[in-house]
Formats: sequence, C-alpha cells, structure tokens
Amino acid sequence: MNQTEVGVLAAQTVRAGAGGGLLVRAPFAWRTLAITVPLGAFAVLLALALVVPGASFQTHLVHDHLIFADLAHRVANGAVQHLDFHSPLGILTALLPAWGYDLSGSYGAALPTAHALFLLGLTPVLLYVVQTRLRWFIALPLGAYVLLLVATPLLPGHAVSVLTWAMWYNRLGWAVLIILLLLALPPNRDREPLVLGDALVAAVLVGILFYTKITFALFALAFLLLWPLFDPHARRSALFAGGLVLLFCVGVELLWPIHRGYFEDIAFAIRASPQVTSGVLQPLKQALRFPTETALLLLGGGILFARGRSWRDALLLLFIFVAATMIVVQNTEDRALPLVVAGLAFAAERLWRLGAEPHGGWRDGAALVVLTCLALFLVQPLLHSAIALTSHAWHASRIQQASDLPDALRGFHVGTAKGSRVIADTPDLLPEAARAGPAAAVVTSLFSDHQRWYLSGSEYLFTIGQAVAELQDSGVAAQETFVFDALNPIPMALGWPSQNGVLFAYHVNRQFSREVHLPVETVLGHIDIALVPKFPLGSREKGLLLELYSGYLRQNFRLARESEYWEIWQRRTRSATAGKATVLAQANQPPPPAKPPAVRSKPAPPAKESDADALLREATEFQERKIDEAAEDVQDLNERRKALQEPARHDN
Repeated sequence: MNQTEVGVLAAQTVRAGAGGGLLVRAPFAWRTLAITVPLGAFAVLLALALVVPGASFQTHLVHDHLIFADLAHRVANGAVQHLDFHSPLGILTALLPAWGYDLSGSYGAALPTAHALFLLGLTPVLLYVVQTRLRWFIALPLGAYVLLLVATPLLPGHAVSVLTWAMWYNRLGWAVLIILLLLALPPNRDREPLVLGDALVAAVLVGILFYTKITFALFALAFLLLWPLFDPHARRSALFAGGLVLLFCVGVELLWPIHRGYFEDIAFAIRASPQVTSGVLQPLKQALRFPTETALLLLGGGILFARGRSWRDALLLLFIFVAATMIVVQNTEDRALPLVVAGLAFAAERLWRLGAEPHGGWRDGAALVVLTCLALFLVQPLLHSAIALTSHAWHASRIQQASDLPDALRGFHVGTAKGSRVIADTPDLLPEAARAGPAAAVVTSLFSDHQRWYLSGSEYLFTIGQAVAELQDSGVAAQETFVFDALNPIPMALGWPSQNGVLFAYHVNRQFSREVHLPVETVLGHIDIALVPKFPLGSREKGLLLELYSGYLRQNFRLARESEYWEIWQRRTRSATAGKATVLAQANQPPPPAKPPAVRSKPAPPAKESDADALLREATEFQERKIDEAAEDVQDLNERRKALQEPARHDN
C-alpha cells in the first residue's frame, strides 16, 4: 500500500467531529459490536441479579408490592383486569407480575422476575434505537441508564437505601418513553430512513405504554402525531406505526374485550382524584421542583438552538420538557425527571453531527459542553442504581424471612432505611411493637407525620400473618373476603379466591373518594367474611371505608372473632352467596362496639372537619383505649427499638 492509498483510507475513516476531529469513526460492524456487546452483556447481568436471589427486598412501601402480588394471584386464578376487577392501570401491570409468579413460583420473587423478563425483551429494541441514532460514547451510558432504570427497585431521585418495588410501572414507563423519543433523531447512516424498522419499534413502544399507564401513553401517542414535524422523513414510519398500534389493539380486543372497561376505570379514577389534575402552568411549577434537570436541559437545548437554528429541534426539546413535568405530577413519589436524558442525548448527537459542517471557532466545543451536561445528569443515577441493585441482590439472597409468616409472604424480605444505611429485619430483629401492638404515643406521632401507622414493613407483614392465622384456626372455608384497608392481601396469603367486581386497591382521592365509590352491594353484597384491622395501613382509608360501608356491615354481618389486631365479621345469612361457609368460632367474643352512622343511599357530603382534625380525633380515641398499658411500656419499648436498629450481622 503506497502513501496515497494510506491517505485515502485515513480520509475515509476519520470524520471531523466537534472539537476538530477528536474521534475516529470505526467501521459499521465494529461500531455495532461496540454498542451491542457491552449493553447486551449488561442486560443479562442485571437480569441475573434480579432472578438469582429468588426473593425481593425492600425498605419502603412493602404494601404496594403486595398489591401486585395480589394481581398475580388474581390472574393465576383466571381473572382479567378491567373485566373481573377494576384498575386505572393497564393490563400489563397484572400480566407481568403473573408471568413472574409463573416462572418463579413465589409471590415475593414475582416482580423481580417480571422485571428481568421485561429487561431482556426491551434490550433488543433499545439496541436498535441507539445503534441507528447515537454514537457509541452517547449510546453506552444512556443505554446503561435505561437498563438500570428498569432493573433497580429504586424510585427516581431517592436515596440508595430507599429500596422499593412500589410504583414499578412508572420506571418502566420512563424507560420506554426515553427510547421512543430518541426515534426523533434521523438515522445516523447515509441511506434511506429505516421506515419499517422504525415503525415496528415505535408501535411496540407505544403499545407497551398504552397497556401500562395511560399518562405515559398519551404523550407516546402525541409523539406519533408530531413525529413528522420533528423529522420530515419519518412520515411513513409514523403512519405505519399508528396502523400497527391500531391492529394490535384490535387483536387484544378479540382476545380480551377490555378496552371499554379500561377507559371506564380510568374515568372513575380521574373523578375520584381531582387533586392530581394538571393545569397549563404545571410545567413551570415542576421546573421549580427540579432546578438541576431543568437547568441542564435549558443549557443543552440553548446551545443546540444557537448552533443549529432549527425550530424542529426546539419543538422536540419543548415537548420533552412538557412531557417530563406533566408526567411527574402523576408520579407522586418521583424526585427526578428521567426523561431529560432523552433531550440531552438528542442535543449532544445533533451537535456532533453539525460539528462535521463548516463552522466558526467558538462552536467547535458546543457538543462537548452538552456531553458534559449529559454526564452530569447521568453520574448520580448510574451510581445510585448500581449500589441499590447490588444491595437488593445481597439482602434478598441472604436474609431469612420470619418463620411465623405465611408461606406466601416468605419471599418478601424487609429492611429499614436509616439515611444511607440499610438495616435488614431478620427474624431476631422483628420489631416488638408489632407483637405487642404499637404504643399509643408512637401511633400519635405517626399520625402527625404521614398516613401509615406502621414503623416498618415487617410489622405490616406480621399483622397480615395474624389475620391468616385467625382464619386458619377458625376453620372457615375458602371464600371471597373484604378488608377495610387500602389493600387486601388475605386471598393471596391464604390461596383463596380474590373478590371480583371491586377495585384493585383503595387509596383515598386516588382510587376512590367520599363522592366517587363503588355501591355497597358491589363491595359487600356477595361475600361472607369481612375483616377490620386494628392497625390499618392508612387511617383515612379505613375511616372512609367504614363511613361508606359499615352500616351495611352492622346490619348483615356479626362480629365473630376479635383479637389484638383484627375484627373478623361473618354474614348472618348466606342467601347472597352460592357456597356454604363454616361458621366461625365465637370464643372470647367481646360486646360489639357502638354502631357507626349508617350508609347513605346518596354520596355523603364532605366532612366538616379537616383531615388533620380527623386524624387527631382517631389518634385520641386510640390513646384512650391503650393509655393504661402504653404509659409504662413506651420507655422500655423505645430502648428495645434502639437496640434492634443495629445492623444485621452475618456469620459468613
């Protein structure tokens, strides 16, 4: 090879990039391997970290995980979401846990297994998008971020010790929408747009979001409509994608006629939760909540607009900002805007492509500045997610669940978050407060802090185990039950049939409200057993459910058993039920408490007292019943709890 041929080869392989040709562009095959192999291997590693422990571990909102274990139980028993029970979430939020349960055989491992499945299924789509749109040094960190977002049981923006599987569908929604928005970039190869491939990928991503959560789906559908504005060459891809989504929905309707029920469930939840409706000023309000993400996006977008002067780029970045801020209003626990990463990656890639064109000197480093913004955005979540996932795998594989819990609850390993530390609740560290009943002073302080009465998830699991033991000891036959609380994991824990025709969960002003709720006959008309917890997840949920339905309960049920933790009510007559249930034993039955107000045929007017007054009143009533024993025990209880908060030790 002579000198001229060497010069020609160098000219073909070196592309002038931002900063004066700092990077050598590898041939297509090597560039593909440089992206596919690391991200593919990383996805497999994350899936193994989720599946191998065979359990879940969490320090926050363990009850929310039980909601989806209950959904897995419902699907395993033949129930179909939106037909047999009501949920404003899409059908995938029930199918994914059910598939995870089928593969793992454990309710505790159902969600980690489901996330591993979803991760492996999403990876090829992610690889297609980042290979055709991004350079390797942008694709690799962004791909790792998306994969960790799916795999890690960590709410966006939270500390690494706040491990939870709660609201997992939001993380999946963020990840899928990030990938979808990257399609706004034209393919980075010098050839015709990838019409069919882009259309298929876009249809798959929109379909996932539509059957997961409608909030994400609305912006995904809006993207399909605006896609030709962002990229004029994407008209056919957008049209084909819309047609594929429509065909897929028709196919689902033929299999499960769920769409009418889906939209009715969404409308019901909207009417019951007026406080989460958004106004036109929400993006500006949320920008003040997330100043770092907003500043990075403004800086990156501003540099891109100054360099390219493209209204299409400005429109896409504005769309990303509005979508991120409007969605986070619905995702009440999120403390970050993951969607901003799509805007920064888009700006970095566009500037790098513009860097190959003739330009002035000050513009040479524009792409490097935006890449720095992208790096600043990614460094913390990548580090936090890696630590959190490692911590989850470690504790889920080593902690042994308390032996006095039902078999269905054994896979839910629970810990406590103390700042940056994670303290595992082993059998020896199961809080004594649950066994003895939380002291009145503790409950009062919890009322002033938040809705939950429990100091840790292990206490809640313990009290659920007490309800299971009560029902098993009584000899009652398997049947549908209703719990006057935010959720009902009793059927899942006992292997009983779940109640049909009701809500998947009860959270005040989210799934139901005083004005918007299911009729009493739907809730209690066809069941034989109702349970009233002494220590509910939320006082508002229990209080409003009793206000709405306790009149019917008193008239048609009798208090069959009562313990420290539960009241178990059994129907007086069984004309409304098909099966014959065993009569519960009435040993040690106390006299029934005073009769509460009867249920009204019309929606009750709003309570005159405020939420704070209602909470204070309930706390005071609780104190009056427990003050004698709590006064002498509270100091000793606090000392024991401090001793119990020492980190768990392992012999290995």
